[in-house]
Formats: sequence, structure tokens, C-alpha cells
Amino acid sequence: MDDVYVLMLRLALISVAATHLTMGVLAIISPPKRQADKMLKVFYGATLDLTPQERHLIRMLGAYMIAVAFVSAFAVADPVARWAIVYGTGILLLLRGGQRIVFAREIRAAFGIFPTRMKMQTAFFLLLGALIVALRLAVG
Repeated sequence: MDDVYVLMLRLALISVAATHLTMGVLAIISPPKRQADKMLKVFYGATLDLTPQERHLIRMLGAYMIAVAFVSAFAVADPVARWAIVYGTGILLLLRGGQRIVFAREIRAAFGIFPTRMKMQTAFFLLLGALIVALRLAVG
């Protein structure tokens, strides 16, 4: 049974790594406004009108997303031995979900995200974070 849990944990970490790498690279390369707007709408259901300073902040966040991707990918090889990375990744996702709950009104107003989509994204972060932590606990 532990083999199944380890496989599921690896798949969860791969999904974290892939999504963070994709979004991090996109944030750093900052495609032209029309393309960026389309991507934000598809991935987050958000609309943005960024100033040059805000674009720079997005690029900085992109670097952190890429770092999360590489760290998560590193943990895939041996999630039992690299327990600190696994727990850190799970906690990060739980914190992201918690932020979305605490600041839901502000996020919806600032980015024009529909409440249903916001709830689905929040649930996704919380469930993935909880799954990662629970699977790591299950494998000991």
C-alpha cells in the first residue's frame, strides 16, 4: 500500500512542479498584454491592468514559482527522504488556499474573478495541499 501512496505523492508533486514551472516562466517572460490577459483569464479567471512596477513584481513572483517547481521536482525522486520539501510544498498550498479564503472579497473585486471559480480554485489549493501532507504522513 505504501507504494501506491508514494506513487500518488509523486504524481501530486509532479503536478505542483509542472504548474509552477509553467506559470513562473510565463510570469517572467511577460508576454504582450493581449496574450497575458488571455492566459490570466484562462488560468485564473482574472483580469489585470498592470503598471510597469506591477509587471516587475509579477516577474519576481515568477522566479519564486520556478524555485517551487524545481524544489518540488527534486522531491519526486524520493519523497520519503525529502520529507521537509514535501511538507513545505503541502503547507505552501494550504497557505495559498487560506489566503484566498481570508482575502476572498478583495481578490474578487481586484481581479474580477467569479465567486464560483474562486471557490473552485480555493478548494483545489486546499485539497492538493492536504493530499500532499496526508500522503506523506501515510508513508511514514
